[in-house]
Amino acid sequence: FRNKRVVVLGDAILDEYLVGDCSRISPEAPVPVVRVTSSRPVLGGAANTAANVVSLGGQATLITLVGSDDAVAFQASLAGRRGAECTVIAVDGPARIGDGVEVLPARVGV
Repeated sequence: FRNKRVVVLGDAILDEYLVGDCSRISPEAPVPVVRVTSSRPVLGGAANTAANVVSLGGQATLITLVGSDDAVAFQASLAGRRGAECTVIAVDGPARIGDGVEVLPARVGV
């Protein structure tokens, strides 16, 4: 990818990792109960792909659609932290960045 220019077109997803301690399993379902101690937002979807191209030495341009309230913050985050060029198509209304949450128990004491 060194010195290659790549256009990434797709959904920019903002993932979040929640880290915490697990001391028991929920009685309602077989899932751990986690006390969150920290969180870390990371790029996902097409945004992560663009960041990976940059980390491999290429130049990435991300083209994505977001709601007007998320456009400026997301563009600054991607371009500033990862070095990818970002073309954001902002729309008025409910369109927004997709997101996902992953819970990571740091310690399981069950």
